[in-house]
Amino acid sequence: DGQIHTMALAGSAQRGETTAEDAQLGADLLQSEKNNNEHAIVVAMVWEALKNHCTSVHASTAPQLLKLKNLQHLMTPFAGELIPGQCILDVLADLHPTPAVGGFPRQAALAAIRETEKLDRGWYAGPLGWIGANGHGEFAVALRSGLIDGGQATLFAGCGIVSSSDPQAEYAESNLKFQVMLRGLGGSK
Repeated sequence: DGQIHTMALAGSAQRGETTAEDAQLGADLLQSEKNNNEHAIVVAMVWEALKNHCTSVHASTAPQLLKLKNLQHLMTPFAGELIPGQCILDVLADLHPTPAVGGFPRQAALAAIRETEKLDRGWYAGPLGWIGANGHGEFAVALRSGLIDGGQATLFAGCGIVSSSDPQAEYAESNLKFQVMLRGLGGSK
C-alpha cells in the first residue's frame, strides 16, 4: 500500500521499582541532554533516509517513552508514503546501519569500528525481517540478541556512545540490556 512506518530508538534508562520511581526515571530520560543528543542524531538520519524514498514523511516533534520490562527508551515514530517504484529494501539500504549501532558520520565511524573492534558482529545490529509476495514486510534491528550453539550462547547488546557519554554508565546500561536474555537462558541476572 506504499506506506512505511518506522521509529528512531536511541537513549535508554532502566525502569523503576515503583510507579513513582519509574515515572521519575522516565522524566529524567526525557530531559537528559546526553540521551536527547544521541536520539537527535538517529532521528536526523532516519528523516534523511525516508526523505530520499518517500513523497511525504511525518514524525513526532519530540521523543516519547517506549517502556519495556526492564528498560525505557526515547522513541520517535515516523510514517511515510513511498515514492512509486520504491520498496522496503531500498529504504533499508539507507537506514542500515543507524548511527545508534554504526556511528556518525557513517563512513568514518564504520571504518573506526572495523579497525578497532575485535569481534565479528555477525547478525548483531543487522536488519532482520520478512517481505511477503504483496511487498508488505516488517523488519527490526537485531540489537539485544544472541546466537546459541549447543550449550553455548553468545549474547549481544550495546549502547549509543556520544561525546558526553560516561564509560561506566554505558557499561552499566549494556549490562542492564543483557538481563532479559540472561533470565531467558536461566542465568543469574
